[in-house]
Parts: sequence; structure tokens; C-alpha cells
Amino acid sequence: MNVNDKFETVPSIHLRTREDLLAFLSDPFQEMAWPEKYNVRSDYVIEVLNRLALEAGGIWKTVYNARAKQVLSQDLFGIELSNEAAHRENDKLSTLIYNAQGFRRADVLKSLGFVVGTEEMLREALVKKMLVEGAGGTICVPREIRGSIYAMVPRSRTKHYPLGQPMRLITKAQAKAIEAARAAARRPDPDGCILIDLDMNAPLDLSTLAVA
Repeated sequence: MNVNDKFETVPSIHLRTREDLLAFLSDPFQEMAWPEKYNVRSDYVIEVLNRLALEAGGIWKTVYNARAKQVLSQDLFGIELSNEAAHRENDKLSTLIYNAQGFRRADVLKSLGFVVGTEEMLREALVKKMLVEGAGGTICVPREIRGSIYAMVPRSRTKHYPLGQPMRLITKAQAKAIEAARAAARRPDPDGCILIDLDMNAPLDLSTLAVA
């Protein structure tokens, strides 16, 4: 799922508590119709996904839907699902987990200062001599070309990060700190391979970086 699909999505139904989730799943008359079914948000499912990600090593770590379904089935109903049952996706809980993956990533981006990119934002970056970071971690340079402004991808004359996608402005010092943190996470193992101690594509919490 593309995180951008949920960045501005207003939930068609918002299940705010564990009790709301249980009532929704237990109601045989509560059908999930397309396409609104993919905009139903459960805060409790998101909470469980975030917990599983942190247990795996960080908020950006991948939480597989089948694993989340096993944990939630045990938590909500006391049912221990087999791997085969966990991989079936024709039920409401599976859809809520799928939705929650996008909602939770959008929530994290917003907490890190990401907003929907606009031309005004890029012009601000240009005036203040700042850089632009996209949701995928790419750091771009704002440039005005023939009257239009773009967030240009480094070392490319044509590729740019599109407006309307999540982005944030960062200083050049913050960009250097981000690159330093990513470089420090790369280390060789005894077999000569490169081990990466963080998700190299994940935006970082700027408040945790040593900015010169």
C-alpha cells in the first residue's frame, strides 16, 4: 500500500477504541462495501501494529498482515489462528489490518512534520535555502525552471518529487545529519556484506539527530 493513499483520507468509519472494534467485527449487519471498506480506520488495530513494529526494532519495521491477524485474533477472540487461516483475506479483520497499515504510516509521517507538498512550500524552501525530504526519505533540491518550481532529485536533471505528496522542509545541516545517521547504520559483517541497522528509506526523527 502506498502511504500517500491514506495521508489525507477521512475515514468512512472511525473505530476509536477496542470496544468499537469488537462491536464492528461482531455485528453481522455491518457490511463493508467497496470502496468505502478501504477507508475504515481502527485506532486499536493501528496501536497493535505499532507495538509489533517497535518489538521488531522500530516504528518503520514491516509488520506482516498475517502476523497481525494472528495477534489480534488471539487478543480479541481468544482464537489461535493457523498460518493458513491467517493468510485468508476475505474477512473484515483482514481489511481493517490492510487499512491500518496505510493509516499508521501516514500518522508517523505527520508526527515527523510531513505535510502535503505545495508550490508555496517549495518557494519557501527556495527563499530560505532549505531542502525538501520526501516520504520515502529522498532529499531533494528546490529549483525554479522556466517559471515552475520543482523538488529535484539529486543527480537528476529531470526527475523530481511530485507536489501533492507528503514532504517536509529541512535545513542543509539536518540533511547532513540524516546522511550521517544512515552512513553510520551501514556496517560490514564478517562475510563482507553490508548490514543496515535502520530502514534506509525511512524518514528519521529530526529531534534525535546531532545537528551541527
